[in-house]
Amino acid sequence: MSAIKRNRRDAGCLNRVRSKGVGLVEIMVSLAIGLVLMAGIIQIYLSSKQTNTAAEDIARMQENLRFAAELITNDIRMAGFMPCRQTNKTVNVLNSTAGVGGDFFTQGINGYDGNITDDDTGSDDRGIAGIAALGSPFTNHVAGTDMVSILRGGDADFSIVQHVPTSAQFKLDALSTLNDGDIVMICDLVQASILQITNTNSSNVTAVHNTGVAGVTPGNCTKGLGYPKDCTTTNGTAYSYGPDSHLIKFDSWHYYIGTNNSGMRSLYRAGLVNTSGAVSMASQELVQNIENMQLLYGVDADEDGNAERYVRADQVLDVSGATWNQVVSVRLGILAQTPREIATATDSKTYSLAGSGFSPAATDRRQRYAYNTTVKIRNRGKL
Repeated sequence: MSAIKRNRRDAGCLNRVRSKGVGLVEIMVSLAIGLVLMAGIIQIYLSSKQTNTAAEDIARMQENLRFAAELITNDIRMAGFMPCRQTNKTVNVLNSTAGVGGDFFTQGINGYDGNITDDDTGSDDRGIAGIAALGSPFTNHVAGTDMVSILRGGDADFSIVQHVPTSAQFKLDALSTLNDGDIVMICDLVQASILQITNTNSSNVTAVHNTGVAGVTPGNCTKGLGYPKDCTTTNGTAYSYGPDSHLIKFDSWHYYIGTNNSGMRSLYRAGLVNTSGAVSMASQELVQNIENMQLLYGVDADEDGNAERYVRADQVLDVSGATWNQVVSVRLGILAQTPREIATATDSKTYSLAGSGFSPAATDRRQRYAYNTTVKIRNRGKL
């Protein structure tokens, strides 16, 4: 065979090999391998997403819990705070304490137990009926959860330059955040008074605590801030606070678990709102997905500085010789939940809150965490 013919034959064979196509079997095998690889990638993606979602929700739950606990414990520590030494000579000249949540001098801290349907301490009902009687803004309170109220001096502190009792006028070192209608506490080494500012004047840095001022509620029953209180006359019991006195804004905070607009549970705080001189209570949603809160109050009935018993809110006055001013510490339990259902099984656990067991109200797959602590009230007893 000549070289030319042999080369033509080899070229023909090569062309036939190159023109050979891919068969159906090869295509099906390739598709199967691709599907297996794709399924693996999707599975890895979904698993990674689920892990990331769970980690994110747990981190958010822990953050919410820390924030809620810090808010409540800080205010509990400061319950009954005043910038002067404690004294038995106390005067509250407000016409009513209903709008401010209680009397600072007798109940610097108090509470309600959301699990008790009846109460055996007479008119001071600290059970479910007591919470219901509060009305607005506590109407979204979740049954079975406790409420704690803290009355304390606030952060804005002013020094008295001069006090003229007959004209019910304080001259201060500054006014800054003080407004008409603010409820304040003033004290010195002898006594303390709670009153409502009826008028402020920035030009001469004065604050007036008059009676019967239109639009200012609850208002003052008398100008006289002296002890004992006398609301039978306009000038009452005269007393002049000197340059060693402090005037401080008054805080009234009430923490409770409420239902928000989405039907979920959140930590709420109700406090004083001054609307053009009219003071009332209004609540604010602070932290979402706080499911439960339980409290016990440490009562020091024999005044030795130690809590002899930790009792529910409805039992404080049942302790022999005890008043709310004998509460020296608080055991606090908070139950938080994740925003989404990230667990693989329904949560059927029982959580310990302030020494009592509680099961989740809802049957779901949310993860939960219980936080418990004991908080000492500053300037009251020992822990």
